[in-house]
Amino acid sequence: MATINEIVEARETAGQEYATAVAALKDAYIALWAYDIAINNRNLPTPANVDRRSFGASPSQSFPNPLLHPVFATAGLVSWENDVKPMAAQIINSYAG
Repeated sequence: MATINEIVEARETAGQEYATAVAALKDAYIALWAYDIAINNRNLPTPANVDRRSFGASPSQSFPNPLLHPVFATAGLVSWENDVKPMAAQIINSYAG
């Protein structure tokens, strides 16, 4: 049996792990979305055999919201467009073709 202090400490640990995982998911999500934008950019000669499918029209509004947690993940999950646009532009501009 656990004491209430042990339960609170375990929750804190789980919450910190969750916050770290959400941050990692956000980074990976933004990177993938940016690369999706890049391969769908008409200025890049993406080969015809590349599957260009991506997230929905506004992925940051449809997917991350269930990840919100009132203590451990309270912000930064709703709108990632501002993060993805500069990264996509950097990827597109890095094309050496």
